[in-house]
Amino acid sequence: MSVDADAAGERLLAENLAALLSAGSDTTDASPEASTPSAALRLIEALDALPDALMVLDAHGIVTWASSATSEVLGWSPDELVGRSIAVVALEENAEHQQQVLEEMRRTGTAVTFSAQRRRGDGEVIEVSVSMAPLRDSTTGVSLGSCASVRRTAPQVRLQTQLAQQDSISAALSRRSSDVALIAKPDTEITFISPSILDVMGYTPEELVGAKGLGLVHPDDLPGVEAFVGRVVSSPGAVERMTFRVTNAAGEWRWIEETLTNCFEVPGVQGLVANVRDVTNEVEARAALTASERRYRTIVETAQEGVLVLDRDSRVLFANRKAADLLGHARSKLFRRQLTELVDQTTTEEIRRRIGSRADRGHERFEVTYPHPDGGNRIFEVAASPISLDAEGATGSLTMISDVTDARRIETELQHRALHDALTGLPNRALFTDRLSMALSRQQQEPDHPSVAVLSLDVDGFKLINDVHGHEFGDAILVEVAHRLRSASGPADTVARIGGRRVLGGRRGSRGRRGPGPRGPPAQVLARTGRRVRNHPLRGRQCRHRRGSPTVAVLAAEVG
Repeated sequence: MSVDADAAGERLLAENLAALLSAGSDTTDASPEASTPSAALRLIEALDALPDALMVLDAHGIVTWASSATSEVLGWSPDELVGRSIAVVALEENAEHQQQVLEEMRRTGTAVTFSAQRRRGDGEVIEVSVSMAPLRDSTTGVSLGSCASVRRTAPQVRLQTQLAQQDSISAALSRRSSDVALIAKPDTEITFISPSILDVMGYTPEELVGAKGLGLVHPDDLPGVEAFVGRVVSSPGAVERMTFRVTNAAGEWRWIEETLTNCFEVPGVQGLVANVRDVTNEVEARAALTASERRYRTIVETAQEGVLVLDRDSRVLFANRKAADLLGHARSKLFRRQLTELVDQTTTEEIRRRIGSRADRGHERFEVTYPHPDGGNRIFEVAASPISLDAEGATGSLTMISDVTDARRIETELQHRALHDALTGLPNRALFTDRLSMALSRQQQEPDHPSVAVLSLDVDGFKLINDVHGHEFGDAILVEVAHRLRSASGPADTVARIGGRRVLGGRRGSRGRRGPGPRGPPAQVLARTGRRVRNHPLRGRQCRHRRGSPTVAVLAAEVG
């Protein structure tokens, strides 16, 4: 059966070749043998000797003739192929594609050439180049089948194809990359540089190939870069990274980050391979951030207020010098220490409550009393605000503290002076009037409230005392009178100096009163107090004075 098929294939090929020969020759000069089938058969014998595997397929893709080279190329002898479908040499995944190629060729009548994988008779998969052409009846032009030529692709050709593809991909990537790749000699002479140098630095590759890379480096950075290159050159396989300045095509200094690799022992490279990235924006941003941090740190460190950063547990994460001075502890001793360890229990609870709810409280101001290590108490005014401590959103407190101890003391003294006599320390007219008004108001609101009495005491002959003994002695007399009245008064009494030599005493009555102090109706108690002051002589500077004759005025009106 294979012999008949092989003979049919030879006849088919011979008929087509004969028609081809007669169509392509001059019939007037050609010999009769040139157009006979025997000439075509001799041509077939010549084709059979070619190194390419040749096959003739019928209209159904069945091999009807195969050249001897099929044994070498496809691992199938002509006898094994003839009578089989051409699909026997195709891979399963390529069978459908092969059938489509046959149908397209028959439909269009044009030859096709393509690369494919084929399975040899021993099972090996090989790369081949396939050329196919249609075979037609020389008389009717009807498609009778096709002729196929199969050539094994050499590994070098495949590698060259892959290399060309890789080169195309690398070129496309380098044109679109923000990094620059270059190869240089030990003296930094550039032998290759990627096209992306145009976008990054403004140079064309042709401008830099053959130039010394060190010639582009900023003079201030040149010594460091030379040492950097020297280290990499002296160590095979070494990789180092450095940031320095180079000039671009516009003459501007740009910061680059260069990763340099010693590849002198790599075949095909044999040089320094550098990957260069423009980091000017990053360097400038980092420098601006550093300057900003330095500026703000200077502001914080020179501030006249203590600055603390506390976490939710009141641990000190940062303290400036002023804060350490105010708290009386070294900064190193404060770090990571809980602020609650430095205050009393009452203040500890307040600090915990405020810091623990800082995110909800927001900004606030308050004052705390701080027991200073020197043994005294300080009054601190605290301004606290929420501050984010990490990426997870933990909230701490940015706290500013000021020592307001002296200010509060002065305020207290001013308030005292505004309401008290500077000489005797007794309440003045304003404070006495305020307390009397409150007492009378309460009596008016509460009819059963005890009555109020007022005693006015005037030191008679006070002008004579000043004239004879001097104002210093007169002042001493007033201070002594104030002392005696204060000593004789109870908690409910108010003794005030309303000016000059006049002293007023005010007293509220109290039913069922208990505790220290004189008892009885307010007017009577004040009268007894006045008599005690009058009956005891006032002494000073070798003299005695006993002319004070206090008068008592009682206000016991029922109000309401």
